[in-house]
Amino acid sequence: MARSSFIPPREAEEMLRQRPTTVALSVPGTGHDLHLEHPDALHTALSDVLERRA
Repeated sequence: MARSSFIPPREAEEMLRQRPTTVALSVPGTGHDLHLEHPDALHTALSDVLERRA
């Protein structure tokens, strides 16, 4: 998890522990607007997750 995340690292770790099928992703150099700042990274990440679950 990114250190600048809106969710504190310990809380994110607990969320992932409680739901082991959850995917966490950190995109360096991105703020709140990932879809505007790095749309290609978002598209790739979503595609990868959806392909794994298909």
